[in-house]
Amino acid sequence: AADGLVPLVERQVVEQWLHSMYFILTVFTTVGFGDMSAMTSGEIIYVCFIMAVGAVVHSIIISEVINVVTSIDNTNFFVKKQADLVEAFAAHTELEDSHLERLRRWVSSNAKYWVAHKYDKAEMRDLITSKLMPRELLGDMPAALFEGRLIGNRFLTICEGIVNMPPRLPMLLALGAQKTTWLETDIIYQAQDYPFNLFLVLSGTFAYVAQPTAKGGYSYVPKSAVAPKAAFTHAPKLTAMSKVRGAFGGGDLPESGPMVRHHSPPSDAPPPDAPSAPSMHPFVWFGFGAYFGEEELFEVVPRKATSRCESMGGELLTITKQELRQLADEFPQFGMRWKRMAVARSKRHRQRKVQLTRGRSVRTAAAVILQTWARSWLRPPRRLEEDEQRTAPVAKRRLCKRMLTVVAQGQEKATATTKFGYVFDKQTEMAKQIEGLSAAVEQINSKLDRLLQSRAEAS
Repeated sequence: AADGLVPLVERQVVEQWLHSMYFILTVFTTVGFGDMSAMTSGEIIYVCFIMAVGAVVHSIIISEVINVVTSIDNTNFFVKKQADLVEAFAAHTELEDSHLERLRRWVSSNAKYWVAHKYDKAEMRDLITSKLMPRELLGDMPAALFEGRLIGNRFLTICEGIVNMPPRLPMLLALGAQKTTWLETDIIYQAQDYPFNLFLVLSGTFAYVAQPTAKGGYSYVPKSAVAPKAAFTHAPKLTAMSKVRGAFGGGDLPESGPMVRHHSPPSDAPPPDAPSAPSMHPFVWFGFGAYFGEEELFEVVPRKATSRCESMGGELLTITKQELRQLADEFPQFGMRWKRMAVARSKRHRQRKVQLTRGRSVRTAAAVILQTWARSWLRPPRRLEEDEQRTAPVAKRRLCKRMLTVVAQGQEKATATTKFGYVFDKQTEMAKQIEGLSAAVEQINSKLDRLLQSRAEAS
């Protein structure tokens, strides 16, 4: 160049790319310093294309940045709102600083998860129950809810063979469900608590636990969790004279007065053999695909047992009492089935609780159950032959007795028909029954002879 400057096309590649990116950024960000401009027609067409593309890309980038900043602001606003609620509750209830700090940590660690699952469930319910969703999509959705773990839960499959599964039922159940994570020894709810939720097991092992005693399981409840019962007594009533005496330093004269409430210890006291520091052991287990907590919801009674997580970790789907009642009203056949099964399960759980006289861990109890089943199904053949030899004569005597009973009943019926003049012939039917019984007796005799012969040969 005449002025001593080297043209850009003759410079190094790195410097050329640097100037190119500088020009692109000035166009994309709509800055446009003007130090680099188009001269020829080709350059003008190229710059016009770059400006059109830059406007679109610039708007996309700015909108994404705004969305990220807004979502962060919304999350922080939600967390701050929950923290303010906790602060207001603590001030209203005069909560101690230690408990307030625990509430703060709980809100700060879980509020971000809450805001991620916060949406308008009422509008989604209207969308599910409307006619807008295609039937094919509606039929395929239940198998995909919670990775297919919800549709296989026994709470839904309990009505198989009675009614067909409506595709909207799992979707509405999933709509009102909240997934929670638990660690080992975490208490889901305590005995004597008021029921508010139903729990569906997605993973892990949970159990009803109680304190084993000689008379069965005892649902231990901490003293701080028990509301003392109230007893009414007569309080002394102050007359006008007693008030005057009290004003001048004299004693009051008690008389019969109104009923006053005094607190007394709870009547559900532990048995004498229960230790002061109880060790809770499981008596009913709930694994993958099971559910629990519905018994007290349908019976409208406090919790009968304490539930606890027994595995290293587990996941539950929590269904509120309002959601359960609404589903039972919308699907009455399922609602009636759930109520009947709740009564039957409650009875079985009471029986299991009475049998809890010895504490076992979940692994030990599972091993005992598996061993019992294996022993009952895998008995040795020699034991089977001995049982058959022992029961064969008994079966023979029962069949002979039955034959005599049938013959006697036939004679009585024939006598009755002759006496009252009715035409009722049962000889053919009696003969068939006697022939069938005789054939059965012959089979048993031949089988018994074979067994005796085999036993003699073995000896």
